[in-house]
Amino acid sequence: MSGGNICFELQFGEFSELLNAANAGPTKMLGGFLNIGNTVPSDAAAGYPKGALFIHKDATDQSDALYCNIGTITSCNFNLVTVAAG
Repeated sequence: MSGGNICFELQFGEFSELLNAANAGPTKMLGGFLNIGNTVPSDAAAGYPKGALFIHKDATDQSDALYCNIGTITSCNFNLVTVAAG
């Protein structure tokens, strides 16, 4: 998957089934490094490696869509990823 087509691939490609499955609850992929769901995992939840990403599927806007775990695999701490204006 090339970077230029990532939106298309996420919507229509191999991840589309996983995105749809996330409606039922958080979906873990790539050994827990990529996670999708409607609710960001609570702090101290286990099973999310350090550096794991969480896509907040029902975010109200783009400023609440991507989180990164700065905790550990036994005690997560997902923080909102922000992008500086450039």
